[in-house]
Amino acid sequence: MYRKKYYYNAQTCQYEKVNRNKKYYVGKFLVFSMLVLSSALGILYSYTYYSATPKEKKLLQKNTLLTQQIKHIQNEIAEVNQILQELQKKDDHLYRTIFEISPLDTTIRKAGIGGTDPHQNINKDAIIVNTIQNIQQLKQQLYIQSKSFIRLIKIAEKKKEQWQCIPLMQPITKKDLKKLASGFGIRNDPFIKVKKMHQGIDLVAIKGTPIYAPGNGIVKLVNQSSSYGKQIEINHGFGYVTKYAHLHKWHVKKGQKIKRGQLIAEVGNTGRSQGPHLHYEIIKKGKKINPMLYFILNQITPQEYHQAFHSSLSINQSLD
Repeated sequence: MYRKKYYYNAQTCQYEKVNRNKKYYVGKFLVFSMLVLSSALGILYSYTYYSATPKEKKLLQKNTLLTQQIKHIQNEIAEVNQILQELQKKDDHLYRTIFEISPLDTTIRKAGIGGTDPHQNINKDAIIVNTIQNIQQLKQQLYIQSKSFIRLIKIAEKKKEQWQCIPLMQPITKKDLKKLASGFGIRNDPFIKVKKMHQGIDLVAIKGTPIYAPGNGIVKLVNQSSSYGKQIEINHGFGYVTKYAHLHKWHVKKGQKIKRGQLIAEVGNTGRSQGPHLHYEIIKKGKKINPMLYFILNQITPQEYHQAFHSSLSINQSLD
């Protein structure tokens, strides 16, 4: 039973019963229904927004795992790309220098990189698209680098004799070498105490350590001087000459033909020297160059080569 409602009629000075029709009750019902429906929708939205369903939780876990895997792939791509860059540097500034070939143009190495994105119409997350692009670029650069190495191999086959003569081997083995005392460049001369051009490198080893020929050639000079002490020069042909100073003993004579890896002398301390070591020079077409550029046939890791090469450019006091 609903309560009856009355209102005061000022004209008759009496309370009269309020008469309400069906339209009034229908409207009131609709308003009440809208309020209930709005409240229900608000509760449902709050639940779905702040509380994930089991299916949504699984999707979130899967998404987190995929994101971690993509980041791992990106790290692997970055490592491979770094290795590729080191290969490209050696290709341009080492191998091509030795064979006297111009470095690859940057536009060739970057061929196929940039331009229209082949995956722009794929509705995927940006991180996935970026990863796909990186892989495509890496594949393109690896292909170009492989073609470059194939060309270098063909050139090396044609220049087999020249390759055997170029001084590409370290004259003292890795196990016998104590350290690189002084590199190529401006150095503090230990005798006159001023900066002076050091036109070779000083390889420290104990007295009597074997010294091996870094390439085929003919012994050009075997003598002794006040500054270099006992010394040897080898003419490798193709514009290359190597020099070995402060020796203890000779194992070759002038005019003798030698092969790469052949014993030619022993480390000593003769001439103007402050301790047993080998002063080693490479002369190419009459110009003395950094021998570290040619140490590519040694059993050393890229990291060891990189460290040794840069230490050869640092300022250290020379032993001669």
